[in-house]
Amino acid sequence: MAYWKPKKEMDHYVAFYLPSKTGKGEDLGHVDRAKLIDATMKFLLLELGGATMTEGAGYFHEAGIVHAEKVTICKSFCSEEKLDEHKWNINRMANSLAIEFGQICLSVEIDGAMYFFGPNDEYKRRYALPRPEGVDKYGYEKYINSDLPVPAV
Repeated sequence: MAYWKPKKEMDHYVAFYLPSKTGKGEDLGHVDRAKLIDATMKFLLLELGGATMTEGAGYFHEAGIVHAEKVTICKSFCSEEKLDEHKWNINRMANSLAIEFGQICLSVEIDGAMYFFGPNDEYKRRYALPRPEGVDKYGYEKYINSDLPVPAV
């Protein structure tokens, strides 16, 4: 009897849920959402080995009102070793994106569980500090400035 034997196990995954509105339900305004989505895709591609992007809708209930917004889900499957190696980078990326999107926290699904990454006041303070040229100020800066093309589909 024949059976399928994978060459490489990628039995873990990370998915960033990127909002289309600020935490106050307002339009993003000055935020270049496409640039942040592109940076997230590059992060997943370069650090975890691949990425898939899906457009969707998110709904939540608050104070008797149902809110809805478009979300972009950037997802990557990876090995346990890659996930362990990049836990800090995932945390940093999520906290930086939460600040850029004007959110209290950013939703990141890891292996079927939803985590909410919210930068504390110290992280926000340090994030706002000027950095010497060449020093990565943001968790995603090197991915935005990467010359690795992510082709449009």
